[in-house]
Formats: sequence, structure tokens, C-alpha cells
Amino acid sequence: MPEAISIVACILLPVLAGIIAYATPKWRSAIVVTTTLVVAGLVLSLYPASFAGHTTHTLFQGVTGLKLVIQLDPLTWLFAFVASMLWIPASIYALAYMGNDERAGRFFAFYLISLTATLGIAFAGSLVTLYLFYEMLTLVTFPLVVHSGGPDAKRAGRAYISYGLFGAGLILLAIGLTSMLAPSFTFAPGGMLVVGAAQMQLARAVLLLFVFGFGVKAAIVPFHRWLPLAMAAPTPVSALLHAVAVVNAGSYGILRILHTVYGRALLTRLGMTPILVALACVTIIAGSIWALREQHLKRRLAYSTISQMGYLLLGGVLPSPLGLQATLLHFLNHGLLKIALFFSVGILNQKGITTVNEVQGMGKKYPLVFATITLSSLGMVGIVPMNGFVSKWFYLQGALETNSYIVIAVLALSSILNAFYFFPIVSKAFFGKQSTEKPVKLQRGLALPGFVIACCSLLLGISPHWAVTMAAKAAALISTI
Repeated sequence: MPEAISIVACILLPVLAGIIAYATPKWRSAIVVTTTLVVAGLVLSLYPASFAGHTTHTLFQGVTGLKLVIQLDPLTWLFAFVASMLWIPASIYALAYMGNDERAGRFFAFYLISLTATLGIAFAGSLVTLYLFYEMLTLVTFPLVVHSGGPDAKRAGRAYISYGLFGAGLILLAIGLTSMLAPSFTFAPGGMLVVGAAQMQLARAVLLLFVFGFGVKAAIVPFHRWLPLAMAAPTPVSALLHAVAVVNAGSYGILRILHTVYGRALLTRLGMTPILVALACVTIIAGSIWALREQHLKRRLAYSTISQMGYLLLGGVLPSPLGLQATLLHFLNHGLLKIALFFSVGILNQKGITTVNEVQGMGKKYPLVFATITLSSLGMVGIVPMNGFVSKWFYLQGALETNSYIVIAVLALSSILNAFYFFPIVSKAFFGKQSTEKPVKLQRGLALPGFVIACCSLLLGISPHWAVTMAAKAAALISTI
């Protein structure tokens, strides 16, 4: 029961703090930072219980029998941990970035409420609870996407809400059909569906509805177009969408469906693995190619995210514990690397630098920014000793374990493409014609969060023992509980 109280506190505290922050501008910064610190501390305190097994708690049951259920297991904790920890530097960065915005009160209210929706998704213990918080995340992040109010922001908002509601519609249809395959909507160890021979086709159709429904937020091809358009939002929102909340929520939803709605045994019986692996591989390569062709810095990062979400799907569907371990590691590693990149690009955007060619010779002018970009780029490509190498190594091991040689080729090609679209940014900045202007002194709240995160990525690459052990335990428990 103490775990249930901590979970409820994690979910409710940000929304209450968001309302207070909106009403008290003088204390806004302290409220935002304190709230994220407290929530992260509560999530950390749940670590021992989350790896002790699978527990559920019913918070509310309606007259129709539908329940509001929360749960705790390794997958739940990992998503909550990544979100809550990254929200701390994201909030510090956002406070520095949006400090002079006249609508900062509204911005930070929704920024904190988005944390409530994200953690609600993480701790959801049933399909109904997951759906409610998933819809909430779409609605409360929409004002952030359209915050700037210009034509591009409005266009991005229309695409974002349209895609989001379409995905939610697919999920709702899938939940309705699930009632024909399961005794309840509550997640169960090893899978909750009961599928006979006559229901196999229905189970396959429902699985595709779930994957495509959650795949909209995860930007899985062909439901990816909203993500580059959303780059019209302020950079703190882009970081929130790409590294912390929205895309990870979609990938988390897919993993939750695969492992606690269907389960490994039923997935094997359905024979859907080749289709889902192909979908992941197409997303990985297509995202990388689009990133290579894109000159706008933020949109290049957006296409990179599409590719990386393919990685998360790939590890979830490979019939290998090492593949799942790789995806759990990549949840953490990609989040760290991508948020640091967005922080850095956001600083450049503020200085009027928006395209790859415009970084020419800027390495000495913005040394901390480009040090962050360099470290994070090395990680995204998967070069030793960065943390990105560790998760890509386990992806390779998972592919070898299942004799998936096409997957191995896709992983290799993806890393090569990663190098082709990340390294030109670094080389132009440090080896292009150097700017004669003196180095620029930046706000600490803008420059330091990304650099610190990039250094953490380096440390996790040099000493990955905790992350690897945690992911291994989680993969084993998720596969067996």
C-alpha cells in the first residue's frame, strides 16, 4: 500500500503544482524545479518494489465495472524513471529559455500537467487507465505545441491533434475488441488474453490496431508526419516531445501491449513477429534517410527520433531477451542523448542559427554547445565509449541470437547513416572557416543542462554496469512474470 500512495502522489503532485505555478508567478521557478525533484525522488523510492514482481491497485471502480487501476513492475518503473529524471533538467532549461515569455504561466502549467499525464501512462494498470492518460497527454501537450501562435505553430497543432486523435481512435477500437478476448481489461503477468483457435485472426487484427494506434505517438512509419511539423513549437517542447514524454509514451504503450496484454507465448503463436520486425526496420532506415536529406537542424533531429523509435519497436518484437534488454537500455540512452541535442540546437536557434550550413565555424564561439553536440552525436552513432554503443551492442547480440541477418544489416546501415547526418554538424562547426567573433557567454540554465546530460551519457558508456544490470533484470522479469 505505501507504493500505491507514492504512485498516486507522483501522478497528482505535478497537476496541483501546475495550477499553483500559474497563479503565483513570483514562485513559479521554485515550484517547477521543486516539483520535478520531489517526483523524481518518489519514483526512485519505488525501485526495490518494482523489481520484486508485479503488483496492481484498484483506485476506483465505476458502476459499469470499469476500473481505474495502477500497477508497478520493471517496465513501469523504467519509463517513470526516465521521464521523471529528465524532467528536472528539461524544466531548468525551459525556465531559462521561456523566462521572458509573456505567456510563461500557461506554458509551465501545461508543462507540469504533461508530467502527470506521462506518469499516469507509466503507472497505468489496465487498458482503460492507459487510454485515459494517453488521451490526456495529447490534450495537455497540444497548447505547448501551438504556444508560439504563428502560422507554422497552428499548422503543427492541427497535425498533432489530428494524428493524436486518430491514434487514440484505433486504440479505443482495439480495447473494445479486446473485451472479446480477455476476461477483464487489467494487465496480467504473461499476458491477459485468452485466445482460442477460432479467435486467432481477431487477435492479429487487434494487435495491429494497438501497434498502429500507439505507433502514431511513437512516430512509426507511416504515422510519423506530425513529428517534423511539431518542430514549430519552442525547443523545450520539442525536447519534451522527442526525448521524454510523447514518443516514449507511444513506444511504452506498444511494449505494454506486447508483453502484458499478449505475452511472448501468444505472440509466437500468432506469427506476427516478421511483420512487426519489418515495420521497425522500415522506420529505422526511412527515418535515417529523411534525416540525411534535411538541412534544418531541429527537423533533422526529428527524423532521427523517428529512426530511433524504430529501434525501440525492434527490440520489443525480436523473440530474444537480449533484444528486449537492448530496448530497455535504449529508452534511457536515447532519452539522454536526444534531449541534450535538442537543448543545444535550441540555443543555436535563439541565436538565429537554424540550418546545418549556418553552424560553419561556430565551434569556438559556442564551445560548450558544440561539445554537447559532439558527445551526443558520438552516442547516437554508437561509438565507444558513449552509452549509445552499449544499447546498439545489445541490439546486435539480440539479432545474432535469433539469426536475424537482415536486422544486423539494418543496424549497420542505420549507424552509417547516423554518422552521415550527425558528423557534418560537428565538422562544420570545428573545422569549417572559423568565426572571428569571441566566444559567447550563455545563460547557465541554457548551456549547462545539456552538457551535464552529455557527460552522464559518457559516464554510462564508460561504466554501464548499473544500466545493463537493471535492463537485464527488467527484461527477465517482464518475460516471465
